[in-house]
Amino acid sequence: MSVAVSEKAAHLLAALDLARPELAGIASAEEYAAFVARGPRPRFRVEYEEKARVLAFLREQYAAWRDFDTAAAERFRAMTIAKAQGERALAGIAALGQAWWATGDPAYGAAFERFYLAVPTGEMFNWGSFNGTQGAIELNAFFLLQDCPGFTPAGRVAFLDHLYGITEVAWDVETSRWQQLMLGPEGHNWYLHGMRVLPFLGILFPEFARSAFFLKVGMSVVEEHLRGHYLADGGARETTLGYQAGSMQNLWDFYLIAQRNGYPLSAGFADRLLTATKFLLRLMTPLGGLPSFGDGGHTPGGLTSLAATAAALTGDGECKWYAEACRRQRAAPAETPGEIPLCAFWNVGLAGAATYAATRARDPRHVSVLMGPTGYAALRDGDQYLAIAAANRGPIVTSHGHNDVFALDVCAGGARVLGEDGCAPYGDSPGRLYDQTTAAHNTLTVDGGEQAVILDEWRWDSHVIPQVRRWISAPTHDFFHGVHEGYYHYRRESTLHARKVFFLKGHYWAVLDWLEADREHAYQAYFHGLVPGAADGATVLLGAAPRLAIIPPAGDALTLARVDDPGLSAYLEERRLDPDTHPCFRYEARAASTCLAWVLLPQSAPAPLPTVRRLPVTVNGLPEEAHGATALELRFPDYTDYLCVSHKDFDGELAFAGITTWGFLAFRRVDEAGNVLLEIEQTMMDGVCGR
Repeated sequence: MSVAVSEKAAHLLAALDLARPELAGIASAEEYAAFVARGPRPRFRVEYEEKARVLAFLREQYAAWRDFDTAAAERFRAMTIAKAQGERALAGIAALGQAWWATGDPAYGAAFERFYLAVPTGEMFNWGSFNGTQGAIELNAFFLLQDCPGFTPAGRVAFLDHLYGITEVAWDVETSRWQQLMLGPEGHNWYLHGMRVLPFLGILFPEFARSAFFLKVGMSVVEEHLRGHYLADGGARETTLGYQAGSMQNLWDFYLIAQRNGYPLSAGFADRLLTATKFLLRLMTPLGGLPSFGDGGHTPGGLTSLAATAAALTGDGECKWYAEACRRQRAAPAETPGEIPLCAFWNVGLAGAATYAATRARDPRHVSVLMGPTGYAALRDGDQYLAIAAANRGPIVTSHGHNDVFALDVCAGGARVLGEDGCAPYGDSPGRLYDQTTAAHNTLTVDGGEQAVILDEWRWDSHVIPQVRRWISAPTHDFFHGVHEGYYHYRRESTLHARKVFFLKGHYWAVLDWLEADREHAYQAYFHGLVPGAADGATVLLGAAPRLAIIPPAGDALTLARVDDPGLSAYLEERRLDPDTHPCFRYEARAASTCLAWVLLPQSAPAPLPTVRRLPVTVNGLPEEAHGATALELRFPDYTDYLCVSHKDFDGELAFAGITTWGFLAFRRVDEAGNVLLEIEQTMMDGVCGR
């Protein structure tokens, strides 16, 4: 045994509570490592003690397992120690354990242990502030390698010493010393990820002297996070959807290990977790992912694992429905419908797989939804989908957010056509700094300024306070109305921006950008495509089949340009995205108080576009400019649509296009013979607010 391993062994032995009855007769670290390898032990995710049953299940259910790809494991097998010490370099190390199970090659055990044998304890801690997550991830490989002869007694000692050391550092050096001035009053995701290994060490390795403490303090962070960080609709105050999804996976993991080992959780723990999980699922795009707002991104089928894990641990039928819907969008080998997806199997094992298979999917009647307290809405009908962000942005808590208030994420015809394609790599690069700006999102700027002033990558110098003022969802249409104060600066500049979206289901969205200002400004509205696009006069065309047409009213005093900006170029380069498939277009207008308008029309194939024009409108007999009320005519080949939205804060008599009605919103579809095909009228008594 080398001197380094001797030191690890002494450190490991000193950390144990050798007075525990189950450790009677154990006098060395090697004997303890052998004790850990013997059963029975506390229960983990996958039942490694029932390897034969697990392997049989994997071979039966998953084509990917029958033709196992060892490429990921081989990368770790060939990885140098220096590279392994790089930031988060061992994130996928479970591949080594899976490769051992799939191939029976003991070299994968040797590949695992060398990372912990080769360096002094602590020099393989490579997640920094999130060392607690590193330890939790490494346990996946450790348990899968329990019967691997390539995983030697010395290697087991080295890993267990590493595990205990990283747990101590995760709490004593990192998590317990964080302050709210650094992280914000709720610490967003840091506390959860920073101490993640603590409950696992506490439950799975009760023989350590500090295990009971680590378990209690770690689970107290989990309980506080679940109560103090989520709003009434289940959304996180940190408000970045991708980070909430990661936190949900971790929380379900805590729940699983606690439940399987009899650790008491608070009443309603699973219910709170389900609420926060379904918050995300209800915003799901038709492609099975999350809309991309803030430091997130969209991956087709990306919600599969979360939904399936939740269903497997609770038997919730809605979560199973979402999991089955999401898995169909994944570019993955064939799997058995109704059986747990492979990506989630590793989270829950045979017990979870059995619950999943026995759970009957329950259709949640996936319709348009407002998650008002947090500030997101999805206006959907079939494959037509528009998500809008109205989540708060401020100096600390929302540090993973961007200046994307009222940004749009649009899918149509089975494709995502408008939105953000994920965040730039973290750092102070030009692409990262651009990515956080208002102009980098499908929303509106005033004089090229920011909704919230950006200080640096993680801090803002002002608050954006968006409010959803009205939400209406009916079988024929949806209506969203939000307003924010980001451009209002007392005694310096007085500008309010409201975005109103009328969705005629199955047809199009009308987007109205209402602006009230005390002087003239230059307003810029941005549309970031995710498919090739071009300008055709004043219209933007994105994609071919399907395509999305962005049509302003004819005659509006707008300039349209394709954006060629150094920041955008840097973002695309850093994200390795093709500028031709990620075009950005900017409309600009000069005005004081006004209302700009666009029709977002999805088409399954190129077809004649409607002519869109503004109409005169009166409210209570008084003519109104666009800022007071906006009326549009959309003339299609077989019918004409008329839409009027009053921007007054009261109902009134609306007169436009020969139509007289009462309320604040009116719509008519009229055929060539003058027959009314559809009539919509809304008054102030209709709908709900966002809170």
